[in-house]
Amino acid sequence: MSEEKKNQSKKQNRAKDDFYDYDSESVKSDKRKKNTQAEADAKAEKVKKEPNPSSVGNQLMIVLFSVMAVFIGICYAFADDVGIVGQAIRNGLFGVFGIAAFAVPFLLFQLALFWRRDVVSGAVKYKYIVALFFLVFLSIIVHAFYCISDGVGKITSSDLVWSRFSGLYGEGKLYEGGGFIGGSLALLLLCALGYPGTFIFSFLFLIGFGMALFGLTPSECWQRFMFYRQRSRGVRRTRKAA
Repeated sequence: MSEEKKNQSKKQNRAKDDFYDYDSESVKSDKRKKNTQAEADAKAEKVKKEPNPSSVGNQLMIVLFSVMAVFIGICYAFADDVGIVGQAIRNGLFGVFGIAAFAVPFLLFQLALFWRRDVVSGAVKYKYIVALFFLVFLSIIVHAFYCISDGVGKITSSDLVWSRFSGLYGEGKLYEGGGFIGGSLALLLLCALGYPGTFIFSFLFLIGFGMALFGLTPSECWQRFMFYRQRSRGVRRTRKAA
């Protein structure tokens, strides 16, 4: 009898130990779940936190882009009075983008003007790329028109030599063509697509990037066009009735 009682007591002790072990493990698992849930909630709050367009950093960026636009415009207008830095900026922009470099101050003003809205929508990083591609395709179109006005005929693969590409930078500084980037890409497109294909291809991308700069879609542009068209018709009718 004594041995049986001892065995029963041992079994009871083991059952208690197993119960306490299971209970401690469940408590630990609950704590882990709570910690992971708290971490997930903290990450979600960080993600959901809206950017502040009125912060000091964003205000400084607006001022910086505005000042850069004004300074580059002054460099264009008074190239001999802006020192070495101003001349380098002017020569560099015109040498790279040609006559299309006149659009650089306007693009910088556009970035500053819509900076608050772009911060809220999260499109600030993409605007730099969009503005750059807009400038590139504008310089391509400028160089294509320059080739037509200069009497340049059909561009073939034999014309794509380094001596022709190397002179594009200097021509751009003299307000001729689309500079090194615009001229190089224009020559490649003219060789591959000809003048009609180059203009169609470049104008389509220029319009697309132009709409992206102002945060517009093709449907929104069409709706606005129809709205202004109907409004102008209404004004004409009222004038005729009067």
